[in-house]
Amino acid sequence: MTENYKVYPIGFVKRGNDIELQLKEKYKDALLEVDNFSHLIVVWWGSKYADYRDKVDMQMKPPYAPNVLTGLFATRSPIRPNPINVTVCKILEIDHNKGIVKINQIDAFDGTPVFCL
Repeated sequence: MTENYKVYPIGFVKRGNDIELQLKEKYKDALLEVDNFSHLIVVWWGSKYADYRDKVDMQMKPPYAPNVLTGLFATRSPIRPNPINVTVCKILEIDHNKGIVKINQIDAFDGTPVFCL
């Protein structure tokens, strides 16, 4: 089994007054009929944390339970061996012409690559 995989972003997170998912031009037509849903499952790459891949503690005391030792996979930490993240986002508005989906929230930074909706 190979250790490396290629993935290709379909867009990125855009933060300003609103939080938006900006799709690349060639993917905007894939938004057809998304208006019929209330939420999207967004898969994104925690690019700001990618350099920490080999520095991740496998056990920790999370900030929401400082007296409990837990394994990394029992936490909400964004710092993981592979910073693949999934967020369920409420759709607020869709601009089909521009390929923009306005959402209510996501834990990602501005410019974060988005892989899947």
